[in-house]
Order: sequence, then C-alpha cells, then structure tokens
Amino acid sequence: MKFKFFQIEIVRGCNASCIMCPARNLNNVEKMSLSMFHEISKFFTNTKWIHLQGWGEPLLHENFFDMVDLSKKYCNVSFTTNGILLNKDICEKIIDHDIDLVAISFAGIELHNKLRLGTNLNKLLENARTLIMLKNKSGNDKPEIVATYMLTKENIEEVPKFVELIAKIGFDTVIFTNLDYVFNEKTNELKAFSCRDTNKKFEKILNKAETIVKKYGLKFKRCSLKMEDVLICEASPIDSVVISVNGRIYPCAYINVPSKNITRIFCDKLYVYKKPFFGYAKNLIEHWNSYHYKKFREAFERRIEYYRRRFLEIVSNPFELESLINELREKYPLPEICRTCYKAYGI
Repeated sequence: MKFKFFQIEIVRGCNASCIMCPARNLNNVEKMSLSMFHEISKFFTNTKWIHLQGWGEPLLHENFFDMVDLSKKYCNVSFTTNGILLNKDICEKIIDHDIDLVAISFAGIELHNKLRLGTNLNKLLENARTLIMLKNKSGNDKPEIVATYMLTKENIEEVPKFVELIAKIGFDTVIFTNLDYVFNEKTNELKAFSCRDTNKKFEKILNKAETIVKKYGLKFKRCSLKMEDVLICEASPIDSVVISVNGRIYPCAYINVPSKNITRIFCDKLYVYKKPFFGYAKNLIEHWNSYHYKKFREAFERRIEYYRRRFLEIVSNPFELESLINELREKYPLPEICRTCYKAYGI
C-alpha cells in the first residue's frame, strides 16, 4: 500500500490564539516524543509525503529538524506554520534541510491580526520575505512557498489586495480555504459559505482574485462556496492517514480534534460525537487493515466504484447526473460521522 500522505501532529498547542481554531484554549502544549516519531518512521517508505501539521505550531518542537531529516530519507516533507517563528536562523535551516513545501497561514490584511490573535501581519510578511530571499539566493527551487488564506465573511473583501501583495513578495502559490470546522457560534457566524444560496458578491471577489493570480503566474487553488455532494473529500481517507500527537491514527484531522468529543455546527444545527478509535501508529498497517477501519473506507470506495460504473452508462445523458448523486446518497451513504462535515460537501 502506497499512501498519498501522512499528516503528523508533532505539536498540539500554539503560540498564537486564532479565533477560528478549536485548540486556542488548550492549557498545555503537547509534543510528540522523538522516540515515538522514530518508531512510526518505519512506515514512511509507504507514503509519498509527510506533512507536519496538527492542531498546533510545529516549529515549537525542539526536534523539528530532526524529524524533518528522518522523514526526508523516505519521502517529501512539508509543514504549515503561523509564521511567528520564521526568523532568519529557522529560514536558513528550512533551506539547508531541503524541505519541499512551506505553507504560511494568513487571514486578511487589515483583519489578519484580529482573526489570528498573537500574530502580526507585518512581521509575518517580513519573515516570508527572508525565506524567499534565502531560497532565491540558494538557487534551489525548494521549498515551494505557499500562502494559505482562510476565508471569512469579514476578510473576503481583502482577497484581491492580498493576492497582489503576496505575488509581489514572491510566493509560489496561494490557496484559499474555508473555515470548514465550525464548532461554536462565533465560527458559524464567520464562515463565508452557506448551506443555502452561494453569496454572489463573494464569488465575484474570488473570480477577481483568480484573474490577478493569472496575471502574476502564481499557482492557485480555491475552495468552493457552494455545498454539493462529492464522492470523497479532499482529506482522501482511502489513501491517507492523520497521526495524532499521542500516536493514534485517524482518517482525517476533523476526527482528530483536540477534545474528547467532536463538536460541530452543521447547517445551524449542533452535533456532538464521541471521538472514535481507529488504532495506533506504531501498528499502522495492522490497524489500517482492521475490520473497523476497512469498513469506514469502504463507504468511500463503493461510492467511487458505483459512480464510475454508472457514469459510463449515463454519460450521453447529462440530465441523469443529478439522479446519480441521489442514488449515491441513498445506496452508499457516508459514514455517520462524515455526514455533518462540510468537507464531505466540497467546502
């Protein structure tokens, strides 16, 4: 089995306090031990990517670059950061340790500091410029430097200006994401998408941003503001694994939330689930092949198989595509815990 990626939560807890993050009120910072990381590294030959990210800031780990070096023996390595700790020394190490991709989190221009409490946009941009300068000076094409921007109702109007800004600084890629883990009334109020009609004004703003992106030749990915059934979410649970800070495995980050229960507001209704157990990373292949985990994945695999078969039958009649989606929903429903996740609807 060759996995698409392992997302490893080496730190749970943060030096920022973003208002849309469920980890903002954690009292302690938890860190995966280097010995545990070594233990699970025996499976790294089975994956294409290691992404060091969880509900926390990975650069807080004192063994961060040891973990990078160990991972790089087997596969590509990336991480997501709030950018606070990207000083010159850290940036030089990122280049020297041959990290493949660095994603830096943003949430606006005027509104960034308000939404990502504890960070400072001007300092963050200064740090990004340092990383880009050192990359260019090295003559290396790595790391790919990505700006990730979480859309909210408050900051979406700043998107075109933001694209201009990061393009001129020298980022390689910009990705716009939704505030898709909605766990309280504040995050429900902030999200830019709706369970009902798509906001046409917001769509125009994103379309304008895409035009600017093309002008500068940036790579670009944007989320959808419209809910619709998808065969499988971008977490790709049939060929990817999330490994928590305590060494447990999960199909996605939204099941590995930093709390005992999984709390969601989905289309204005509150849902609470007990966090399921899927197994431990130290026995990853054994637990991946367990009955419980296989049954979870089969829900997606059967949807994909049925869609492919039926699509070939009705491809000449596009009016039947909508009925095909309804068939999928009835014959091959999502796992219960996924039915109230916005990711399952292309958000």
